[in-house]
This record gives sequence, structure tokens and C-alpha cells, in this order.
Amino acid sequence: ATEQFERAIEMDPLLYEAWYLFARSRFAEGKPQEAAMLFEKAAEVRPDEYQASCLASTAYTALGDTDKAVTAAEKALPRLERHLSLNPEDTRAWTLGACILEDLGDSERAITWVEKALSIAPDDISVLHNSGCYFAATGDIKRALDLFEKRLALGDIYQAWIDNDSDFDSIRDHPRFLEMLEKARSD
Repeated sequence: ATEQFERAIEMDPLLYEAWYLFARSRFAEGKPQEAAMLFEKAAEVRPDEYQASCLASTAYTALGDTDKAVTAAEKALPRLERHLSLNPEDTRAWTLGACILEDLGDSERAITWVEKALSIAPDDISVLHNSGCYFAATGDIKRALDLFEKRLALGDIYQAWIDNDSDFDSIRDHPRFLEMLEKARSD
């Protein structure tokens, strides 16, 4: 896939999807440094889009680079707010935004955003996943595990992302989480 992503970028350096999807691929491969750079480039190519900046923050967090994670979060927030003013039902924006707000120290607003996403789509696999990440990252282990129990029951566990996302660090070795993963793999 690397060769194809690089070819797509060579053919059209302004193709957001090539930068963004290449970054997601690199992150899932456990290459957060490269992913962060690619997410940053995607955000430059398409300054109206919020996801790349949000995930750049995630990649920098995985690297332990708090300063760059906060800088990426600061770039993401106005994009998120603008997007949500036009698309108030976009649950991905609400959940990714909750993580960004938490990174920026606005926990009160963050919890409001994640609860908004859960109220819109309480059984959506992405909402459950991203909300579970939010609660795991903030230390609410029970809530995270409850959400991941529902999420993993829906299938498609996306193990590579779980293995490389630091949001899972607080639950990665939790017996209940390990049991859920094992059950999801066997289903």
C-alpha cells in the first residue's frame, strides 16, 4: 500500500484522501511519527477538514510529545467548531472533538461533546469506539469497558489501531478488556 499511497501523492500532491489514508495506515502499523507528519500534511492540504488535525494530536500523544499534541489540538478545535455548526449530527466530530477538548484542558465541555455523540447514535460502532477511547484516556475505566463491550460485540475489532492507540493504555491489560477482545476474535 505504501507504494500506491506514494504514487497517488506524487500524481496529485493536493489529494487529501491520499495523505489522510496513508497517515491512518502508518498509525495502524505502529509508526506514529510518520503518521503525525502525514496527518499534518493532510491538514495543510485541506484546511477546512477536522479529522487530520485531531488524529495528528493522537499520533503526537502516542509519541509522548505533549507540546505538538496540544498544537495539533489547537488547530483542530476551530475546524471542529466550524464543521459542527454546519453538521450538528456528525457524531465523529463530537467524539474526536471531545478528545481534543480534553487535550486542551476543557474537561467539562469534552464530556458534553462525548455525551452528545452517544445521545445521537448510542449503538453506532464508531461512536462506541471513540467514546470508549475518550473514557479510557480520561481514566473512567468502567465507562470505557462498558462502551467497548458494546462496541466489540458489533465486530470488526480493528486490532492494529487498538495495539497502537495510547488511548487504550489504561485498559490494554485489564482482564475484562482482554476477555472482550478474545471473545470478539472468536466470534
